[in-house]
Amino acid sequence: MSKDATSKAVVAMAMTAALFWGVASPGFAFDQADLERLLVFRSCPGCNLNRVDLTKADLTKADLWGVELRFSIMAEANLIEADLREADLHGADLFMANLIRVDLKAADLSNTNAIGANLYRAVLAGADLTEAVLFKVNLNRADLRGARLVRANLFLADLSRADLRGAEIDGAEWNGANLTGTVWIDGRVCETGSRGMCR
Repeated sequence: MSKDATSKAVVAMAMTAALFWGVASPGFAFDQADLERLLVFRSCPGCNLNRVDLTKADLTKADLWGVELRFSIMAEANLIEADLREADLHGADLFMANLIRVDLKAADLSNTNAIGANLYRAVLAGADLTEAVLFKVNLNRADLRGARLVRANLFLADLSRADLRGAEIDGAEWNGANLTGTVWIDGRVCETGSRGMCR
């Protein structure tokens, strides 16, 4: 499929989603003009994209600073090196999304589904990941300094060499998580082979 055909397909899917969410939740659907701007220019800082369907969309290096993406669907989307600082992704679906080196500093990722997502070297400093589902997520070398991971599910996640200094982790689930070389909340470095807890 050509790039042009792919873009048209993404727009068609998004328009279908707009009809559904517009009926289901009046006043909470995304702005169609904002969506078109994003798909054409890969730039839409501060836009309203709540409940948008961007499944498998290619948003590499997109400028989405401060964007509203509450309850959006971005399963398997490509967001490599995208700028999502201070974005609101509460309740978003990031299943298997490619978020390598994405900047999510101070973003709201509470209640997100990020199962299997790739957040290698992602910047999540100060981000809110309260009750996020991060099952089997790749957070290798991620910056999680000061992040809020309260009641987050990190079962089997790879946090090797991640930086968790100052993070809030009350009630977080670490069972099977790889913490080798992780900088723990108190600044100590977890030993090689640390699984489920920092040793």
